[in-house]
Amino acid sequence: MKNLITPSTRTGKLFHRSGYLLSALAVGLLFTACMPATEPEDTPRPPPPAQRVEPGATPIVGDSIADGQRLSTEDYRGQVVLLDFWAPWSAPSMAERSAVVDLHDELASDAFTVLSVVLDDGDTEEITATLTELALPFPVIRAAPSVLQAYGGGRAVPTKILLDPAGRIIETYPGAVPLDAVREDVVDLLAAQ
Repeated sequence: MKNLITPSTRTGKLFHRSGYLLSALAVGLLFTACMPATEPEDTPRPPPPAQRVEPGATPIVGDSIADGQRLSTEDYRGQVVLLDFWAPWSAPSMAERSAVVDLHDELASDAFTVLSVVLDDGDTEEITATLTELALPFPVIRAAPSVLQAYGGGRAVPTKILLDPAGRIIETYPGAVPLDAVREDVVDLLAAQ
């Protein structure tokens, strides 16, 4: 008996099967595209945003690392204050220490001060040793990172926050920034007094 399958019927069956295959593939892609995106369970979720404090309403309070004296931003009302948030473990923080000291030395007066806030949960002796080595000429207090977030500084370390004499936030400088811009803002605030 003669083979009844000819080249034209083979091609027809192939296209017929391919049509089913293409239809199934299209339905699968459509189904996948309509599914909500999910994250793997082990993907870390960002922490909830910190509640931002009303500028000037909630002062930063901490113990001076040098002498244990209780310090607050309230103690500096009437002055322009540069809050300098940094951490010993942060290379950018350590790299800009001398520039912050230079800014302080250049502009320090009864109208301006730097209040350094160390964000670190490490050993107090280790932090004290770092501060002794740095010999910072301005007050240094220790605070939890949540304080930086509450003041709107996010999580960048270092961060500087400029307060006017009433304790209001004038500018936030996240990350390691050239201090020329900070210097200009401080000089402008001092000139406005």
